Amino acid sequence: MIPTTRDTDNFGLSRTWSHSGEGHPVEDAQPSPAQDIVHPEELHSSIRPTASPSIRPAVSPSTDHLLVGALTSDTATRHQVPPALDASGFSIDMIIQYVARRLGDIDDQIKGYMAEAEGRKAKADELHRFEEDVRAVLHHDTSGFKDDQQRADLNGKAMTALVAEQDDFKDNPALQAKLQQLHDEILSSSKVQSAQEALDYAKDQLTTLNSDNELTMMRLNSVVQLRSQVISSASNMQASINEGVKTVIGNMRA
Repeated sequence: MIPTTRDTDNFGLSRTWSHSGEGHPVEDAQPSPAQDIVHPEELHSSIRPTASPSIRPAVSPSTDHLLVGALTSDTATRHQVPPALDASGFSIDMIIQYVARRLGDIDDQIKGYMAEAEGRKAKADELHRFEEDVRAVLHHDTSGFKDDQQRADLNGKAMTALVAEQDDFKDNPALQAKLQQLHDEILSSSKVQSAQEALDYAKDQLTTLNSDNELTMMRLNSVVQLRSQVISSASNMQASINEGVKTVIGNMRA
């Protein structure tokens, strides 16, 4: 019986070698004709096959996407499942180069998700400050005061605070406009009327931010897990190649 060597790693790459009497391995498994194959030259032109043709791992139809697939930071786009990876001719050096590029892409995605989360946190902090400013005048009503001076003093104090607080929201015209509306209400009627509406607006904005941030955290966790899987899969593939080399050498010595 002709001895064979077969393994399947986390990449979904299935390798089978048979060895002739001269000790030369022959590739048994072939990609499915219906399977779209991505050759290493098409993936990265700077990586060229350097491995000896004596060991040529084949691809099973169930090839995974750990090395080829690219997650996207676009929240409207789902993860893309790419065509299969043809690992024929991949040497250990090529695996290292390719995984380094793959990890670079994943790290860029992680940075993008982190930036999104930090941006939403800054907006949430801004909305919380806005809520505090609105609550400070939520029950302001001096319309029933008989003492005109007292009413003028209280109104002036509240309006001055609202004008100063608008400076904290220079990058958010919507919040500035709502504070200005509260200011104008005090000026015209000595009574705040739209404070609750402003608070409801802030609450809705915070709810949207929290929902979006939860999705971003899920995507971030997914990419972090993928990073670990790529490293683990590369280690398994390297070990498989080493084991195949040992088997070939052992047969040649026999």
